[in-house]
Amino acid sequence: EADLAQVQGILILQMPFKNSRRHQDAENCFRAAHSRYRDYPKDLEHPKSIWLIGTCLFRRNLFKPALTVFEQALHQYHEVHGQYTNHLDVARCLGSIACTYHQMEAYPEAMKYHELSLEMIYDVCGRESKGSHVARALFNMGKTFAKSRQFTQAIRQFDQVFEIYKSLAEKKRGYDRQVGSVLIETAKVNILLGTESSQADALDCFNCAMRVYQRVIRRERAEMITHKMKRRESESDAETDVVQIDSLSVENLKTLPRHELIADAMSELGETLVEVGKSKEGRMLFEESLSQLEYIFADFAHPKYIARIKTYQNMLSNLGDENGVRFMNEKLQRFGVH
Repeated sequence: EADLAQVQGILILQMPFKNSRRHQDAENCFRAAHSRYRDYPKDLEHPKSIWLIGTCLFRRNLFKPALTVFEQALHQYHEVHGQYTNHLDVARCLGSIACTYHQMEAYPEAMKYHELSLEMIYDVCGRESKGSHVARALFNMGKTFAKSRQFTQAIRQFDQVFEIYKSLAEKKRGYDRQVGSVLIETAKVNILLGTESSQADALDCFNCAMRVYQRVIRRERAEMITHKMKRRESESDAETDVVQIDSLSVENLKTLPRHELIADAMSELGETLVEVGKSKEGRMLFEESLSQLEYIFADFAHPKYIARIKTYQNMLSNLGDENGVRFMNEKLQRFGVH
């Protein structure tokens, strides 16, 4: 029964439609599993069930409760594997604690746990390992470096991650999205650096990310239509009809396909541009992101769309645009959100 409840929770997390209760429903399954695993404290699934509960809390932005649960999971992993045993499950839990501290803006603590997690991964996989575990740990560490305004270290981390994910993507399709994510994070750091050359580098990274995402989107849509794509696209196929973004303009942005990957990248870059005082370009990107989501969700009050409107409303408030704030408020009221 515990295994069944745990599997059910994992399947709910993997549901393509991210409804507002998805993480709560999954958490309930993991709590049901945990209540049964407690009778078998040495079962490997016992600490995993605790970690999964923490993951659901984290994804609901309940960071303090998530931190407490992750620490409980770490303690239980030590009970199962031994206090001084290196194991990827323990490394993953340390990484979760690091990411939670990052979200709580406790960056020194986050970096401490990132380093512990990465060191354990190296101990398990080897110093020369270039796998996804290493890439994920380096990527999260790079984001903490960026938030700590240690931009050179952040770019160094992201460069390593890019090479790993690029190599993995050549062997397995699923890593293309991660390649795009690293490029967007690198673009954001280059914007924050604020030099003329770094701004050009940021645009190059954004353009490359858009190209990667367009290939991902086209492949996914083709797979949805045919339900089978046995062969891997050749490089020449992948470049066909891919839109190049030579400059940030409304006209260029509107040529991009409508997809959550594109919309999310636009909003992330838009927020960073506003942060460094480039409010015109930032607002343009964020508004195009909202336009994409409005189309994608067919004007439905999807949680992601509502959250994006609220973020933009706060941004406009900080910029002193009262008319813009009022307009966003009217949008929210139309969806019954106050």
